[in-house]
Amino acid sequence: MKKGFTLAEVLVTLSIVGVIAILTIPSLVKNYRYKVYSNSIEKAYSQISAAVKQAMDDDMTNDWYKSTSGAIDDNENCTKGSCYFLNNYFKLARKNCGGSSSPKCFADTYTNLDGSSGNLNFERGYCAQTVNGMTMCMNIDSVNASTKIALDTNGPSQPNIVGLDTFILQVLPNGEVKDWTDNPDLCNTKASEYNNIADYATGCLVKVMRNNWTITDDK
Repeated sequence: MKKGFTLAEVLVTLSIVGVIAILTIPSLVKNYRYKVYSNSIEKAYSQISAAVKQAMDDDMTNDWYKSTSGAIDDNENCTKGSCYFLNNYFKLARKNCGGSSSPKCFADTYTNLDGSSGNLNFERGYCAQTVNGMTMCMNIDSVNASTKIALDTNGPSQPNIVGLDTFILQVLPNGEVKDWTDNPDLCNTKASEYNNIADYATGCLVKVMRNNWTITDDK
């Protein structure tokens, strides 16, 4: 005659399962979130790179700064530069949503992996949010061949953490989109006395790219 489990045996088994769940579920959730962040920045990078290429092709130029999109900013009339580029090469849900606009398409505060916080301080650029939630603030100085893009892959939504959903990009004259620096060690490292999130975000994109588009929690 077969005997069933006693109540004590069932309780012990449930306790073991519970302990295993407590130990493993947080790690699984974290790994899933990091995978989402990794996919988001890879997709955002691909979209921006494709848009830059298309803008240059449309103007039949091999020099980003000789294209209409790469010209010095005219954000008031939106005839060239950042405003023109973002409005013509992305499907936007919100336009001109940076600076003093309300509500903004960026978060008010961003956090670094070391726990410190700061703001974007990107008042000079033109900001917009795409229909898929990605937010970009862009500033172009074609005279000095400089294009800076502050990118939040999911806009003001959490986590708003440098190196997870927030990055700083640039566009080279040949149209290559890359990190503001080639040094991944600068990611989450304060580069000046100002509490500007851009100081911490430089180096984070190249760090992810060199890690095969994988974000990890190493600091």
